[in-house]
Amino acid sequence: MNITWKKTVIGGETAPGDFVAEAEGVTIGRVKKIDGGPQKGKWEWSFLLGHSDFRHGDTDGIEDHKQQAADKIKAAYARYLEYPADKGGGLGLRPEPNAYVKAKGG
Repeated sequence: MNITWKKTVIGGETAPGDFVAEAEGVTIGRVKKIDGGPQKGKWEWSFLLGHSDFRHGDTDGIEDHKQQAADKIKAAYARYLEYPADKGGGLGLRPEPNAYVKAKGG
């Protein structure tokens, strides 16, 4: 399982403490440092693929450390790849590259 991490780019600008995960040319998740409020300094994460039954699992949350959040994305992706497509997972599916990747020529 090959996941590539990149800084999040919004409006041509990179956001500090904000990263996206890509696998096979598809954005699969995001990890972002919380910079205010009672959770300040922690890391929120969200896994972006899947629907239906699959989404009832662990697909987002808040962790104390960036690596813990990244590990949650990795675990969610592994679960997604093994979860039946008719139940919202990706078993047997080949995801289409997102618009960003297509625009870059990927």
